[in-house]
Amino acid sequence: MGFKTEQEQLKDFGLWLTKRRESCGYKSQRRLAIRADVSTSTISRVEAGIQKAKPETLAKLAPYLKISHKELMIVAEYLDPEPVPKEESPEQKRRNKIEEVLAKIFSSAARGKGEEIVTNELIVTDELIDEVDEFIKEMGDLQK
Repeated sequence: MGFKTEQEQLKDFGLWLTKRRESCGYKSQRRLAIRADVSTSTISRVEAGIQKAKPETLAKLAPYLKISHKELMIVAEYLDPEPVPKEESPEQKRRNKIEEVLAKIFSSAARGKGEEIVTNELIVTDELIDEVDEFIKEMGDLQK
């Protein structure tokens, strides 16, 4: 994916907007303009790649283009797309859970509140013991 000039970005978005408008049933720029309360000339300039659509204009257009304002802001390159979260492997889930439990153990030791059992300089509450027990049961289920 190479670098695009601002003019290329405007042209690309204009082409995308034209196709999206038509696929949403608006055969003319005027019909979309009336529905979205945007001037026809603004839509014309954006589709032609002459002008960048303002965020306020995109907010008005989004519902009629059947897209969220945020998604439209991404397509118009105002926002960066969010990375797609990767599915965690069972091993990674286990490691994350262990890390989470250990953080709670150390956090509990630092606070030293509530009814506590002191073990090897760490403070372990009944709630934490229950959570570790639940974790162990979950891990047993994952192994099956």
